[in-house]
Amino acid sequence: MKVCLHIGSDIILPSADIIGIFSSTGDNCGIIEIYRKNFRLKNISQENKSFVLCAGRGRPYINFSVISAKNLIKRAQAYNTGGTFYGQQG
Repeated sequence: MKVCLHIGSDIILPSADIIGIFSSTGDNCGIIEIYRKNFRLKNISQENKSFVLCAGRGRPYINFSVISAKNLIKRAQAYNTGGTFYGQQG
């Protein structure tokens, strides 16, 4: 069974592709800038509250979400069937 995470705006990501979930503020802006330079950002909007770092066939990318990192982590933990889920609550 493939477990997925809905991150808002009709976007559903396979949980196996998720590296981490982060708040879009503070120190995490540096991570965003690294991926911006490499054109690896998806779903950019003014209302972003968080971002999900995903593995993408050898090239990681960032998917932005209007849902807070705290709520996305709760969703991921609710659907996670094994292992530890890593993220930053903000």
